[in-house]
Amino acid sequence: MKYSDNPRKVFGKVEIIYADEELTKDIRASVSGNSEISHPFDTYKKPYEPTVKACTMDGNSTMDGTFQMMSDKHNVGWWSGNLSDSNGNFSVKPYIELSFVMRPIIYWRIVGDIKLNLIIDELDIDFYLSIPCIKRAYMNMFPTIEILGQLMVKKLCDNKKINNERAICLYSGGVDALFSLISNKNEVAALITIRGADIPLSLSTGWNNIKKQVAKNKFVDITNIFFIESSFREIINEDVVCSYTKKFGDSWWHGFHHGIGIVALVAPIAYVLNVHKVLISASYTEKYGGTITCASSPNIDN
Repeated sequence: MKYSDNPRKVFGKVEIIYADEELTKDIRASVSGNSEISHPFDTYKKPYEPTVKACTMDGNSTMDGTFQMMSDKHNVGWWSGNLSDSNGNFSVKPYIELSFVMRPIIYWRIVGDIKLNLIIDELDIDFYLSIPCIKRAYMNMFPTIEILGQLMVKKLCDNKKINNERAICLYSGGVDALFSLISNKNEVAALITIRGADIPLSLSTGWNNIKKQVAKNKFVDITNIFFIESSFREIINEDVVCSYTKKFGDSWWHGFHHGIGIVALVAPIAYVLNVHKVLISASYTEKYGGTITCASSPNIDN
């Protein structure tokens, strides 16, 4: 196993909000084992964030002066004493179990290790440079949300191809999509229609009707029409996520997911076709920025 394989990860900690705060909070933590420095009670007691950016052999630590060695004086959470083999497999899988007397609970809050950043191997440089603007756009729409953490990338890639005026138009046959197509008909080289976004994967009859309607357009030849089917919306339990986002006044799909999710879905096709941009219809112009919550906003999509 290499150092960069990162077999140990900090997943999060739990804050339990009871319906009756007067009842005793008798939470207990049972674990499969502890390492030399390990605090199972840190997984549910304050403070709710790590107190140090812990230096660990998990592939995240670098000698840049920001990491600190762990000690029993710090809030570092639970670290299992179980060791894996060279393939990362455990003979006894590590576990932690929280138990408490049954009582009404309003909600559980899971807090990740915000001291550490997400590290990925490779990312498009244009998207990487856009991340601060995207985060700022979301926080302008949802002022009570602070988007923390940073994305660390080992290799930034420039995926630009020859610049031209060709474009892809995301097209559902609706009024806003038709307006986008007509307004940009001289540069639209292809149409893309997605099943799995507003059109559920389970809706076979409706999907077939939409495909026929899209094929009848008068501006793009049928050979340049692409139909994508993806579970990118269904893999997220929207009921669960919406129970959290509703306190911010919007659903997960409408307020947070659909714009950036759809654009990311068609990016590979845009690259292969060597087009200059992807056109996605927006119900609101930039003048509404920060006043209306919608994940498909010019402040995010652009």
